[in-house]
Amino acid sequence: MDFLDVSVKKFHSNNRQLDYEVSPDFIFGDAKDLVVKGGKFYAYWNGHRWDSLQRNLFHDIDSQLWNKAKELQEEGPGVRIEVKEIRKASGGKFRLFLDYCKATEQNDIPFNQKILFSDHQMKRQDYATTQLSYSPTEGNPEALMKLLGTLYPPAELDKILWFMGALFTNNMRKIEKFMYLYGSKGSGKGTVLKIFRWLFEEYCGTIDLKILTSGDPFATGQIQEVPLLIDEDTDISHIFNDTPLLKLTSHETISVNKKYKEPYDVTFSGLLITASNQRYKVRNVDSGITRRAVVVNPSGNKVPHREYDSLMNQIKYELPYIANLAINRFKELGQDHFDDYFDVDMAEQTDHIFDFMRSEAMQMKDGISLKQLSELYKNYLEDMGWKTDGYKATIKREALRYFETMLKDTTVDGVRIFNYFKGFKWSVAFPEGVVGIDIPEDEVKDWLDLRYHNEVFNKLAADYPAQPSLENGNPSQKWDDVVTTLKEINTRKLHWVKVPLQHIILDFDIKDENGEKSLELNKEAASKYPPTYAEVSKSGKGIHLHYLYDGDVNLLDNIVEDNVEIKVYKGKASLRRIDNASNNLEVSHISSGLPMKEKKEIVMYDTVKDITYTEKTLRKFVKKQLGLIPGEKPSHANTKPTIDWISHEIHKAHDMGLKYDLSDLKHSVFLRALQSSNQKDYCLDVFMKIPWSSMRDDDGKTETELTTGTQIVAKEEIVFFDIEVYPNLFVVVWKKYGEDEYVRWVNPSADQIEYLCSFPLVGFNNRRYDNHILYARLLGGTNMELFRQSQRIINEKNAKTGMYAAAYELSYADIYEYAQKKQSLKRWEVDLGINHVEMEIPWDQPVPDDLVDTVVEYCVNDVMATEKVFDATYADYVAREILATISDGSMNATNNQLTALFIFGQDPRPQDKFIYTDLRKTFPGYEYKFGKSTYRGFETGEGGFVYAEPGVYKDIALLDVESMHPNSLINMNYFGPYTQRYADLLKVRVLLKHDKSEEVKQMFDGKLAPFVDNKEYRKPLVSALKIAINSVYGMTSASFDNKFKHKDNIDNIVAKRGALFMVDLKFAIEAEGYQVCHIKTDSVKVPNADDYIIKFVDEFGKRPEYNYKFDHEHTYKRMALINNAVYIAQLEDDKWSPTGAEFANTYLLKRVWTKEELTDRDFFITKQSKGHIYLGDKFVGKVGSIYASKTGAECLWTEDNENFKSVTGTKGFKFKQTSEFDYEDIDFDYYDKIAIAGLKKIMKVGDINVIVDEMPKDYIELLGLNEEQPEELAA
Repeated sequence: MDFLDVSVKKFHSNNRQLDYEVSPDFIFGDAKDLVVKGGKFYAYWNGHRWDSLQRNLFHDIDSQLWNKAKELQEEGPGVRIEVKEIRKASGGKFRLFLDYCKATEQNDIPFNQKILFSDHQMKRQDYATTQLSYSPTEGNPEALMKLLGTLYPPAELDKILWFMGALFTNNMRKIEKFMYLYGSKGSGKGTVLKIFRWLFEEYCGTIDLKILTSGDPFATGQIQEVPLLIDEDTDISHIFNDTPLLKLTSHETISVNKKYKEPYDVTFSGLLITASNQRYKVRNVDSGITRRAVVVNPSGNKVPHREYDSLMNQIKYELPYIANLAINRFKELGQDHFDDYFDVDMAEQTDHIFDFMRSEAMQMKDGISLKQLSELYKNYLEDMGWKTDGYKATIKREALRYFETMLKDTTVDGVRIFNYFKGFKWSVAFPEGVVGIDIPEDEVKDWLDLRYHNEVFNKLAADYPAQPSLENGNPSQKWDDVVTTLKEINTRKLHWVKVPLQHIILDFDIKDENGEKSLELNKEAASKYPPTYAEVSKSGKGIHLHYLYDGDVNLLDNIVEDNVEIKVYKGKASLRRIDNASNNLEVSHISSGLPMKEKKEIVMYDTVKDITYTEKTLRKFVKKQLGLIPGEKPSHANTKPTIDWISHEIHKAHDMGLKYDLSDLKHSVFLRALQSSNQKDYCLDVFMKIPWSSMRDDDGKTETELTTGTQIVAKEEIVFFDIEVYPNLFVVVWKKYGEDEYVRWVNPSADQIEYLCSFPLVGFNNRRYDNHILYARLLGGTNMELFRQSQRIINEKNAKTGMYAAAYELSYADIYEYAQKKQSLKRWEVDLGINHVEMEIPWDQPVPDDLVDTVVEYCVNDVMATEKVFDATYADYVAREILATISDGSMNATNNQLTALFIFGQDPRPQDKFIYTDLRKTFPGYEYKFGKSTYRGFETGEGGFVYAEPGVYKDIALLDVESMHPNSLINMNYFGPYTQRYADLLKVRVLLKHDKSEEVKQMFDGKLAPFVDNKEYRKPLVSALKIAINSVYGMTSASFDNKFKHKDNIDNIVAKRGALFMVDLKFAIEAEGYQVCHIKTDSVKVPNADDYIIKFVDEFGKRPEYNYKFDHEHTYKRMALINNAVYIAQLEDDKWSPTGAEFANTYLLKRVWTKEELTDRDFFITKQSKGHIYLGDKFVGKVGSIYASKTGAECLWTEDNENFKSVTGTKGFKFKQTSEFDYEDIDFDYYDKIAIAGLKKIMKVGDINVIVDEMPKDYIELLGLNEEQPEELAA
C-alpha cells in the first residue's frame, strides 16, 4: 500500500522497558492505493481488488506491522517489541489515520460505474468493489415471462426489459430517464424490484426520494456510487425541490452533503427506480420530471400464491437468460426508444392545466383571448369543485407553455383584442406514449404432471452405455466391459446408465413429520425450480430433476438445500434408475442459481512470499554473523560461537518446517569455519550438519506444492518482462500485453521487484534465469551479487548453484519452456522478421554511464520481441493452459512436472511402483553390454533402430507405427498402477480423431469437457495431450532419478522394445521377398510395395508379442535416399517432400524439382554461433540473417574477439545482412555450389534420371552429364 509506511522506533536507554516500537505512519502524496472522499476513508486497493470496508484495511495495516515485528524478532531473538495496532484505540493510530484522511487530497474517482459480469477479469482501473456472479447466456427465461407477462401488459414489460438492458450494457449514462413503478398493493411492484435486486446483486443501493426532493440540506447525503438506486415505497406527490432528482437522472454532477463530513462531488451514471401507489406531482407540462419518469403500469392480473412462489424460485436460476433477453431487447428497441416518452395519464391526474388544455383544445386551435381562456378555466375549476382564487393570473402564466406566442394588442376579424394567444402547440398538449410490441402470454400449467412413462429420457439416452443391476442393486459389470446401451436393456427393471458429464440430477429426498419420504413434499419443492424433465425415484417417493448444466460441473457444490442434492456423474459414476413415472418435458439447460464450491482466490507471488520472507531474514542473519553487511557488527568476534549461532538459527528454522534455500551461502560459512585457530575440526563438524536447504532434498515435496493449483488469467492481464545484468547495472523492462507503454527500471529496489512480481509475468527462458535474478534482488542482492549469480547460471557446469528453489514460481509462464519449437529469442527475431538487435557491450564489463540508455533500449527490444513470440506461439500457450488445467498444475511448471501431476497425482515417488520388463524373454538373443545393445547381428542404438540402404527407388510404402514409444510403455505396464491413466491419454487422441466427444467428456473426471465442445480449443487440446504423451519417454531413460524412471531401466526399455521389434520386422519383410530400404525408429520404407506387403506389415505388428498398429502414411512415387537421415521423395499428389538440410534448401528444391519462381526469402540464410558473428568488422550477434553477396564481407565468428573463424558453410564467399538485400548483388555461385553438392550425393547412390525430370541446363555440365542424356533431363 503506497500510502503506508511501517515506522520502527528503537529505544537505547539502559532502563528501557522496550527495545522497539512498531507503528503505522501515513504518506502524503500521489497515493494510488487509497481513495478519500469527504475527508473520510472511501476505499483501498488490496492488491487484487478494491475494498471499501475499513475493518479490512485496518487488518491489512496491522498485518504489515506484525510482519515487521516478526522480522525484528528473528534478527534478535528475545527483543521486546510493542506493536501500535491501528485497531486499538489506546495506540492512538486510528485518530492519526482519521486526521490523515481529513488532510489528504480528495479523490473524485467514481466507483462501480459499470456492470461487470463474472467472466470479467478485475483490474485496478475498473474502480469496482464488486461484480456479478454470472454472465449473459442464451436461453429462455420461461418463469420470468410467465410471471411478469401476467402482472404487466406487453408494452409495460418492454419498459422493464429496456431498463434492465440499458443497465447491463452500461448505457444508462446516456439516458436521462428513471423508472416509476406505479400501482396498488400487490400489483407487482415489489416483484419487479426483487428481480432487479437478484439481477444486479451488490450493484444495488437504496434511496428515499421523499427526502431527496424535500429541500433538506443533507438530502443528497444518501446518494451512493452504485449503478442502481431503488426507492421501494416513495411518496413524491408533494415535491419541494426537484433539482437533486433531475440532476441525478440527467447524470449531472451533484454535491453529496453528509452530516459531519466534507461535501464531495459525484456523478450518478446509473438507473433510479422508484415504486409507489401514489402519483408523482407534475408542476407543469415543462416540469423535468414529466420527461424523466417512465411510468410502468400493472395489468391488474394476479398469480396464485403457490404458483407465484414456484415461479419466483425458478427465476433465480434464469438470471443469465434474463440478462441476455434484456440486452437483446434493449438493442432491438434502441437507446432512444423512450426519448419522447410522456406519461399522459400521470400528467392529467396531477397537472390541472395540462388536463384543462387537452379537454378544451378544440376551443383554442385557431387562437383564443385571455378573457375567453380565463372563463373556460374558471368553469373547469368549478366543475371539478376546486377554488378559483387567482385563476386569471394562473392561466395567463401557464398558457404560454401551450401557444407559440401571446399578442398583447392585435386585431382579429376587425375586432381589437388584448392578450391574444396564437399558435396552439398540439405536440405539447398531446405528447402520446410509445407503442409496444405484444408478447404472447404463456399458459399457466403444472409442469410436474407425472402421468407419463419416461419416454423423454429413454429416447434421449437410447445410445448411452447402460447395464442391468444385480439383485443387491449394484452394477453387474465394470464400465470398461459394458457394450450394451439403454435401448438394449429392460428399463422397467432397476438399471444403471452412464450419462454425459453435463447431465446433472437434482435429487429431492424430503421427509414428512413422521420421517417418511413424501412425494407431495418433494413435488412441491421441485416445482420451485426451472421446468425440466422430471422422474419419480425408485422408491416412488423422491423426485429427480434432470438438467444439462452449461458450465463447469467441477465447480458445483453437492448440496442445494436440506434434502436436495446435486448429482454429478464423473469418471465411472453412473445414474441408478427405473422406469416409474415422469413428466413429458425435454431436459432443460441451466447455467445459474445452483450453489458453487467456495473459491480460493490466488494472487500472483503469494505462493512464494512466505519463502522469500524466511530467506531474507535468515540471509541477513547469516551475513551479519559473517561480517558481510557494512555497518553491522557480528554478534560474536570468535569463530566457534559464530558457527554455533548460525547452525542454531538455521536448525531452528528447519525444525519449524519453514521453507528456505541457503545453499549459495554454504561456501562463505565454510571459509569462516576454516579460520578457527583452536576449534577448526569442531567448526567443520558443525558446518557439515547444517541443513542448508529445506527444499532441494525433500523428494520434490516443495516443487509439488509450488506447482500444484491452476490459476488462468486473461492474456490481456499478462505482463512481459526482461532483464539485463552487468557488474554495475541491473535493468528491468516490462509492459502489459497489448499496451504501448514500456516501464524502464534502472537498478530497481527490492520493493519495486516485489510490486512487479504481483503481476502475471511472462518472459523468455525466465524460469532458469530471469526469475532467479529477480528473486536475488527480492532478497536484497546488490548489483555485483546479481552479476556473480548471473555468471554462475550461465557459465558454471552446475548452473543450479545460481538458482533458488522458490524462484521458479515467481513468473506466470515461460515462453521458451512451453513453446514446442525450441530456439533462442534472437533466432525467433530473425524467423519472425522482428527488429533484430544484439548487444555489443561485453556482458562481463561495467557499462559506461553514456551507454546505460543503450542497454535499456536493447532490453526494451527484447520485451517487444517476447510479446511478438507470445503471439506467434499462442497455440502452444493455449495448449499449456489446457495441460495446466487438466493437471491442476501451475502455468509456470514444466511439461514434465504437469504430466507427472496428471498421471501420478500427488504421489511423491510413483517410480517405486513401476514394473521393469526383461526384454530378453520377448526377444531371445538380445544383449545389453557396456552401454551397447545388439540383436540378430545389429547394434540397435539406445534411442531407436535406424537402418538405411542408400539408393533411388520407386513405389515406396511408408509405414509408421502409431505412437510407438507410448504403446511400448503401455504394453510393458511400465507405470504399474498408473499405466491405465497414461493409456487413457492415448485413447482420448483416438476418440477425438473419430469425433467421439461425449465419451471424451466422461474421462479424467470430466476435466477435458470444457475444451471438447469449443472448436477453438480442439486443436490445442490435441496438442496438449501430445505434449503429455511424448514428454514421458525422455524421462524414462534419463540418467538421473525422477518420477518417470524405474531404477533398473539402464537399457532404455521403452525405446528398446520398439527397436527390437523393427529388427524382427526387417527380417520378416525380407523373408517375404521384399526389400527394406530405410528404418527410422518407428517407420519402415519398402520399395516396390504392393497391397500384400502392406497388409503383411500391419498383421505382423498386431501379433500379441508385439501389439503395434501401423499407419500407411504414404506411398512415395519416387525417392532418393542418401543416408540414415537425408532423402527426398515425391508424394502421391506429385508434391516433393524433402527431409534433411541438403534438400530442404528452397533454392535447390525450386530449381530442380518444383520449378516455382524464386523469391527474395529463398536466398536468406540464418546462421547462429555460440560466439559472436561478424561480417568483416561489422558486428551481427549470435544469430544473423544473411545472403551471399558479390560485394559483401567474410562471415566470421569469435568467442574472444581475437581468434576469428569462418562460420560453417561460408568459407570462400562473401555475405551481407538481409536488411541490405539487393537482387543484383546476389552471388549465385554460392547457392549453385550447394545445389550441385546435393545432386552429386544422389548420383553417388543411384540413377539421377529416375528422380529428376528436368535438369537445369547450367547444371548438366557441372554434374558431368553427357550429351546422350535424355532430352527431358535438359530443360
